[in-house]
Amino acid sequence: MKKKEPKIYRLVDRKREIEKVLELQKLLISGQFKKVITECSSARKLFPDNFFFYTLGAIALAGAGKLEEAKKLLLKAVKKFPDEYEVYFQLAKVYEDYGEYDKAEEAYKKSYDLTPEEYKDARSDCLNNLGILYWLSDRKEDAVEYWKLAVKEDPDNKKARDNLKNFTDENGNPIDLDAVTDDLNRFQEIQMNKYFKKQNIESFRSVKEAEYVFNLIMNAWNDKIAPNSNKLDNLSPAGKTKWFNSIKINFDYDETGEDLIETEDDFLEEIPNELPDSLNEVFPYLPEGGALLLPFASVALIEIGFTEERLSEIASGAEVSEAEIYFTNWAVDIADCIGRAWAVKNTKEEESFLDEALEVAEEELEYEEALKVVLRIKYLLYEQMNEIKEKTEKSKKRGKKKKGKR
Repeated sequence: MKKKEPKIYRLVDRKREIEKVLELQKLLISGQFKKVITECSSARKLFPDNFFFYTLGAIALAGAGKLEEAKKLLLKAVKKFPDEYEVYFQLAKVYEDYGEYDKAEEAYKKSYDLTPEEYKDARSDCLNNLGILYWLSDRKEDAVEYWKLAVKEDPDNKKARDNLKNFTDENGNPIDLDAVTDDLNRFQEIQMNKYFKKQNIESFRSVKEAEYVFNLIMNAWNDKIAPNSNKLDNLSPAGKTKWFNSIKINFDYDETGEDLIETEDDFLEEIPNELPDSLNEVFPYLPEGGALLLPFASVALIEIGFTEERLSEIASGAEVSEAEIYFTNWAVDIADCIGRAWAVKNTKEEESFLDEALEVAEEELEYEEALKVVLRIKYLLYEQMNEIKEKTEKSKKRGKKKKGKR
């Protein structure tokens, strides 16, 4: 009978293991998902008893849009590490991404129960995420209750404190975001109709005119309505309409004089045509440079029905459906037209691009909604590009001064 060879156990270098975890965390933070996925796969063979190589790998998979693979990896981790709270926490986030809220709730609660009491921040994060989960599930009172518990567990949890601030009224009750939006839309509609009647027109004649009027309406809302928003809770629809009608706005706009403003701008800041490889890999369905416009395009996506949570997932490289690909490209097209409007040197060309942006927006939105989207994106994009322009000009001036001193 052949003698069995004795088992040889590899002595694991603990220091090397810890260094590997820290290295992968840095790579993950920098968005190098592919490398993290590969490195974690190798590390799980070298260090089979370290759950971090499962959770870090799963986060990278989710970031690369491979949710199904992330879920499978975490389910394996749950079997291998049934008492690790971090594994359940990451599994809950993947379930949430899938919209499997019941399973996500169960996993978050399991994570909370397994988290030692001294880890206040981790326990608070579980409670905060449960609150978000309940809000998305239209269990708003439960959401507020869990955000309160999260703050109680860890008063330094800024996310939980912000959620309480943004989604509750002064009495600590959930606010009705839809109601607030409906009231604002109704106010805008009433004031726009008053303007149209005064000008004897049926719609805005240009984007610039619309921008002027919308700014006046929003200023009136912020000055007259918002400070007395409690009054809205006690008014009937008819009462609100009467109040909104009573607000007088001084609309003075001369359509014939809008082209008198000419810009003599020698500076042309173009959006880069080339993106880092990592972004091209995450957003292969967007045109060159499109990913850089996503922060502005999100305005259109929210208007069409995307949630902020879903936008965050998409920005992280989550897997997208055909419909989401279509709408994301549509929104980026709007932002691209507005970016081109900013870059041109005269008012006529600028208006042409803005009108084109409005036409694209109207492919999926009603005129008024489309107009609001264009104006909002224009404000955000112009503001950022002007800041870049200002910094560039200051840098050029400093360079000239240095040359002069030589």
